[in-house]
Amino acid sequence: MGRILRSYQASHLVLAVFVATVPLRWVFATSLARFVRLMPILAVAVVLLLRGAVRGNPEARVFLVGILFVVLAEVGEFLRLAGLALPHSLPYLGFTALLLSAAVALAYRFARAHAELDELRLGLAGEVTARTPELEAMTLRAPEASDGKSQLLSTMNHELTAPLKSIAGFARIVLT
Repeated sequence: MGRILRSYQASHLVLAVFVATVPLRWVFATSLARFVRLMPILAVAVVLLLRGAVRGNPEARVFLVGILFVVLAEVGEFLRLAGLALPHSLPYLGFTALLLSAAVALAYRFARAHAELDELRLGLAGEVTARTPELEAMTLRAPEASDGKSQLLSTMNHELTAPLKSIAGFARIVLT
């Protein structure tokens, strides 16, 4: 889904650059060509958004409303080109609705992300609170363990050095 959506976004970027660089009169003269190019892309976007909405994605649902307004505006533009008395501003209204739905979808996404972060932060704080007594108890037992280690090493040192000294002494006697 990501690759198709990026292609859709890239097509709009190309269209925006084209509209910005071409004289406005020519843009209005090619409304039918824009409609023919845009409708299949919008159909693919609607299918992808429907799939996301069915899967429970709230952003897809909101964005789908914006796409619906764009589709209705483009259909209205086609009807206007066919001779029905409709205002020229329908595509602009549809695009405005799409931008507003994108803003709302982003707001939902940010709100959900912040809620997840808050939940994780609270969970981490609870984990720290739960583990603090355990770590304090381990800190209190650490000197005892260190003393035990020191005692073990001194005992082992004595148990190893005494026989080794006697072996070294016998070796000197034998060599002399």
